[in-house]
Amino acid sequence: MRAGRLHRAHQGVYAVGHRRLTGHGHWMAAVLAYGPDALLSHLSALALHGLRPDNRAVVEVSVPRARARSRTGIRAHGCASLAEADQAAVDGIPCTSLARTVLDCAPRLGHVGVEKAIERAEILRVFDRLDFETLLARTRGQRGTALVQAVLEAGSEPDWTENDYEAAVLSVVRSANLTEPICQAPMVLGGEPVRIDFLWPVERVALEADSYEFHGTRQAFERDRRRDQLLRLAGFEPVRITWRQLSRHPGQVEEVLRRLLGRVS
Repeated sequence: MRAGRLHRAHQGVYAVGHRRLTGHGHWMAAVLAYGPDALLSHLSALALHGLRPDNRAVVEVSVPRARARSRTGIRAHGCASLAEADQAAVDGIPCTSLARTVLDCAPRLGHVGVEKAIERAEILRVFDRLDFETLLARTRGQRGTALVQAVLEAGSEPDWTENDYEAAVLSVVRSANLTEPICQAPMVLGGEPVRIDFLWPVERVALEADSYEFHGTRQAFERDRRRDQLLRLAGFEPVRITWRQLSRHPGQVEEVLRRLLGRVS
């Protein structure tokens, strides 16, 4: 320290060679300041997981005990219920797991914030619904649990088969007195035989089921866009209706189909 090679970040924690720490450096220093069982947590961990930026000067950490005293620049949370499953590491920094982090942040984020965090996790391909369900079962009654549960339920797809989906589409069509489509209509697109879920050949409309479970991969994303392009080149209007839209907002689906099919009398 006298030679200027060590710079105190927190009691017992030093930066080597210079004082200028990166964001990750500040996070790691805060965790080290609270010992080997400490974890980066709450909004700081949410940023580390890549779910939401956090440019605050204060770093949040959690320790597996009932109480923890905060220090200058560090907000400490005592959490006796932290389990081994709640622990993770990102870029070498010990932190709360993604599911635990979202749960801890839920009271501050609110419904929209939790929804955005989970959506971001899905985009980054780090969302694991089973991790969330296991955590929520273990922390039932804890603050934030009901909120996260509500967001998961709102974003889940109905447990439908293809026959259920077909029946639901036809129900919307018939209740609105619209022209019935050809189901599983054979077509040739780009020189390859395909089947369109619902086809209106006169109205030139092609409706496809769009389930995240089966269409959420990069390959499916590219394939679906290519199919839409080929349908347009063939003179059809491609429409994608999700299972969630059909089960929860059939009126919106009816309005879309009515306007599209109404273009041709």
